[in-house]
Amino acid sequence: MLSTVALFASVVVASSTAPLTLRSLDRQMDPVVLTGDQLESVVGVQAQQLRLFASRGGRMEPIPYQIDERDAQGNWCWQEGEGVTQDEDEGRVDANDELVFLAGDAGDRVARAAWPEGNGGGFEIELTDPQNGTKAWAYLLAFRNPPEPSPVDYVRGVVDDNNNYAVEARDYHLDNDLFPPNAFRASNMFVRPEPFAKTGHNILDSTKIRIQLGYKFIKLTKDETQFQTKLVSQIDGPVRMIVKNDMKMYLFLGIWLPSPNSVAYMYPWGFSVPNLVELPVTLNDDGKSNFRVSMDAQPGLEGYQFYSDRNLSPVAVDGRMDEAERNLDTGFPRWIVITGDKGTRIVIIEIDPLLQREGNELYYLDDSTLSDEPEFQPGQMGNAGFRVNLSGLKKGKYTIKQTTFLLRDFKVGDHGRYLRISDAPLGVELKMPPS
Repeated sequence: MLSTVALFASVVVASSTAPLTLRSLDRQMDPVVLTGDQLESVVGVQAQQLRLFASRGGRMEPIPYQIDERDAQGNWCWQEGEGVTQDEDEGRVDANDELVFLAGDAGDRVARAAWPEGNGGGFEIELTDPQNGTKAWAYLLAFRNPPEPSPVDYVRGVVDDNNNYAVEARDYHLDNDLFPPNAFRASNMFVRPEPFAKTGHNILDSTKIRIQLGYKFIKLTKDETQFQTKLVSQIDGPVRMIVKNDMKMYLFLGIWLPSPNSVAYMYPWGFSVPNLVELPVTLNDDGKSNFRVSMDAQPGLEGYQFYSDRNLSPVAVDGRMDEAERNLDTGFPRWIVITGDKGTRIVIIEIDPLLQREGNELYYLDDSTLSDEPEFQPGQMGNAGFRVNLSGLKKGKYTIKQTTFLLRDFKVGDHGRYLRISDAPLGVELKMPPS
């Protein structure tokens, strides 16, 4: 690999060299994340001097990317909100920074002679699908006078003075306008019919959280309206947003249930929320403590269907619990799908091994006459998620991660294309192509 010194030692002038190999990779949404220790040849280089390129149709074009900085302690260097910080390296790439781009933006393989004019060296990033060996390539290059980066911004966040929060992404819109006290109690979610389209059809009534806790003689029931959640800090790049939020809920006798340093990752296609929950007490071992997370759909989603890893035959979401729905396998799901012509939601669920317990189960209700207060729309329409048994759970810290895809043009059975992002991650290799 090139040393840092060598990056600016030779300047290559672009030519019309044909691609060496055409892109064959069919994966689009995978985030490609490289840490600085993988990019040792650019460690010490000012991040603003770097650009990421891909070859498309015989032309080298800048593609969206970002370099997210961490400080020496491994904490994100926040760009906005409270606690805005700068890395000690003063903008230079170091070992714990992260380069991020989307696999869908990588292109053909080219020789160094095709690299853009004025570059001072760089290297090739080769992506390989481990399932079928297909490939794509991108090129991280250094410049003394860097060209303009890609103008594409896939995702951005907007917060107003009332803590109303909106995410405007390539494929979806998400906001909490109906309940500002909880930044992550989404009340409007639509999948864009085309990339960056201005409007869409809201497919969400509300995110739902229901908690029952027993501690000694105290019995509690809590819901999502009793969480205090605000956005604290964020990094807003063109490929992803990293959002730190302060979430907590009052329990009793001065005791709070906090979710310290919870960070959400917002992508063009959806979001990943790995929440850390800090249980302040050990709960009664009486079978009555549990935690439910679900998303209730809007009424009027004609033709919608639900299925999951344990229920591969779709059932109709129509506000009436039919026999097939009553006979669903209620074992704890790894993933669930709600799909129809106005957009699809896939949720992949990962919980702490310490929370993988007997009594965990699928939550699913499709009954427009059955309330689930608090709610914005009456009844439950394909209200789908999971319930975790908390009885006897020890005081301590636990993680629950949900990754949500918001998709258009989805067909039943397509879920594997999205599961493979985590199940069969892309191989990444840094190379130097021929001259």
